Amino acid sequence: MSRIMEQPMSWTSIPIANIDTIEQFKSVDSLSINHGFSLKKVLTNLSMQAKYGIFNNRGEQLFSAFEESNLFGINGREFTMHVLDNYSRELIRVHRESQNCSGCYCCGSCQSCMQHATVECPPEQIIGTVQQEGSSSGMNYVIKDAHDTPMLTIMGPSCICNGIYSCGCENKYILLGTDRTTEIGAIDKKYPESMQFSTANPVAFTVNFPLNLDTKMKILVLGALFLIDIGNYKMLRLRN
Repeated sequence: MSRIMEQPMSWTSIPIANIDTIEQFKSVDSLSINHGFSLKKVLTNLSMQAKYGIFNNRGEQLFSAFEESNLFGINGREFTMHVLDNYSRELIRVHRESQNCSGCYCCGSCQSCMQHATVECPPEQIIGTVQQEGSSSGMNYVIKDAHDTPMLTIMGPSCICNGIYSCGCENKYILLGTDRTTEIGAIDKKYPESMQFSTANPVAFTVNFPLNLDTKMKILVLGALFLIDIGNYKMLRLRN
């Protein structure tokens, strides 16, 4: 059953998950990510802090994720994403500093607009970063390990759209291996047909990667998904 836990009252008071919890990533080669349903957002059309449910390919919920941010910055705002296990313990933390702008592939070479996030697992221990790359053809990102070594590349679409008024383009982010050529997986943005009026939590993204991919790389790909969603689609959800 699709469910997303209630957000804790204070992030400083929640416990840290046992590092052994990341073992769950070893047995998965795909994830489905749902947006938390917000009746308040539907009724007011105001942007809410993001909530996610994270599921394996058997429909079993592995984690929940909650955004901590100041909403006045919209899609360029600073945010921290807290990923909790099913016992409300924090396992992963994704952080992006405030930016002047976001959601434009041509801004990838502009330092003040370039999307960048650090990923920690467990919290306070950085395992890598996700960095937007300048490109004239699409939203591209490079995933680096804790030593700032490029490991994976994400090649995004040239057309960013979403929702019932989307232009019909394919929002697929291709995951490339260390040679920056071989396709090893993808992040796919899904198009719920009646997202505004349904009380269900429709699938927002699916993620596919090799089963034997390093666990930290799988976590970094998940971190990239949060950066992509808030950086590229938050404003579009607000418009829809």
